[in-house]
Amino acid sequence: MYKFYKKRTIKNYISLKNMNDLLYKKNILALSSHDSNLSFEISSLKPLNSVMTVTAKDGNIIPVIEKNNTKIQLHSLYDPISEAEKLYQTSRKECSFIVIYGLGGGYHILPYLNDNFIENILIIDTGKRYLRKIVEDIDLTAIFTNPKVSILFDPDFPELSEFISEKYLPAIFGNLSIVHLKNRVQSESLFFEKVTNNINLIIDKVSNDFASQAFFGKRWFKNIINNLKYAEGPQVIPRTKPKAAIVGAGPSLEFQLDHLKNDINDTLIFASDTAAGYLLLNNITPDYIISIDCQHITYNHLTGYDLKDIPVIIELGSPIFLSRYFKNRIYVTSGNPLSCLVASVWRYFQYVDTAGGNVSYAGLSIASSIGINEITLYGVDYSYMNYKPYARDTFIYKYFNKNSIKTNSLENSVYSFAADSNLYECPKKDVYSNSRLDFYYKSMLSYIKKEDINVKSAPHSLRKIFHKNKKNNESEYKLFSSGSPKMAWDIFLEGYKESLIALPDFKNQYNKYFNSLSKKEREIWTTIYPVCATFRKELRDNSLSTPQILDVTKKWCINEVEKVINNK
Repeated sequence: MYKFYKKRTIKNYISLKNMNDLLYKKNILALSSHDSNLSFEISSLKPLNSVMTVTAKDGNIIPVIEKNNTKIQLHSLYDPISEAEKLYQTSRKECSFIVIYGLGGGYHILPYLNDNFIENILIIDTGKRYLRKIVEDIDLTAIFTNPKVSILFDPDFPELSEFISEKYLPAIFGNLSIVHLKNRVQSESLFFEKVTNNINLIIDKVSNDFASQAFFGKRWFKNIINNLKYAEGPQVIPRTKPKAAIVGAGPSLEFQLDHLKNDINDTLIFASDTAAGYLLLNNITPDYIISIDCQHITYNHLTGYDLKDIPVIIELGSPIFLSRYFKNRIYVTSGNPLSCLVASVWRYFQYVDTAGGNVSYAGLSIASSIGINEITLYGVDYSYMNYKPYARDTFIYKYFNKNSIKTNSLENSVYSFAADSNLYECPKKDVYSNSRLDFYYKSMLSYIKKEDINVKSAPHSLRKIFHKNKKNNESEYKLFSSGSPKMAWDIFLEGYKESLIALPDFKNQYNKYFNSLSKKEREIWTTIYPVCATFRKELRDNSLSTPQILDVTKKWCINEVEKVINNK
């Protein structure tokens, strides 16, 4: 079945050995230009005895792996080039980020190198001694030296997560496609199954980030540029009390009010926008209100209450009506690239971690950032009690009560709202949760553990959270404040608009284009990526190319900035 090398004379053998040494050195040199650490590791190993190479009918060299007394050829023994072309044609999708399982002899990779639409090729494989044998006999320099290509051998989850999170931009590259070198994947099925599971976990997170950008990208952009005119005032949160309370609007809050009142004298109260009005109804005035949602629905949390004199902590991307409503506004920035640019170029704003996706998580970040190390959580349940999502008299009850009729009571509306949330019953009786609430809960636990702060749930909480600081030392005082603006807000926006206009036209592949830009130009492009994600979603039926998506995004952003400047 296999066509092995014919018997050679000593002279021919020496000539072949010299040729293989030269090929090996070429491959190692090419690999070192791509990944010096991997190149060094490979050159220090001995080849795997179970890996051999044979000559295909068309003269190409094919890797063969011997495993469990079975020889597994990684490519066709007749025409690996044609086989590779067929794989390319059948697996090719409208995406420019490709993950290829298995390096093999590289024949299956070559068609993707020549596809100008493809921007990134990630090759994943296992066994560096296996690679050591292949680089002796097969010329892989075209793959090793191609700027599109990245290679990960035996990546663990953190390495894989870091790479994909950094390199894969759905707004730019569209979907991610995985291509299998079939026989290689079958020869290491457990390894590639684990890689697939890890990639799915990573892509879920990346996809969630993209989904958020696709849904909120335009809103974030418009809110940020409109909020600047309101963001020139004082920005200080003093640590006036030794303890903090983070107050959410979960159902347990109804039973925790007395506990909060008893602790109020030495506790700084940070209330979510959902819980603030409920606290006022029960004669508790929060020290600060926190709002990080960029949606207009936040307005419903404020109606019917007189909250405007309470200081509000809001993300720069929060709705503009919050800036108009509250007298004392404290702006913060999270991970949005435009708000980060604002904080670095126009005026510094305190960074708040909002990765947990909910106000209570952000509140914990705020309280710990000013040095408070003893924090109690009220109404932070991340679950429903008897299909009851929030404390009674919070905004959802007001909304459903306003729209209730005899045939559809308030209780029925609340129950239906909860029932549509894909709930499952928790071990604790009458407590229900879902995947979104589980994510919030796990994110909170992870943050507390990472920051090592004293946090506990108030009595009657549906999901208990408790962490004791191991060092048991009081946190140092930290000032939560912003510096003075470096220029007028409209001057900043004028400069930003001119930077957008001055961006060079997109003429080639994204990676080549992006690498040709200056550091400042890259920063400017990055600020409109979330908007780009929105257009990628809105115009998905138009089959627009990456250059077209970027062009539409750029023009829209310039127009929005001009509107704000002209309406100052």
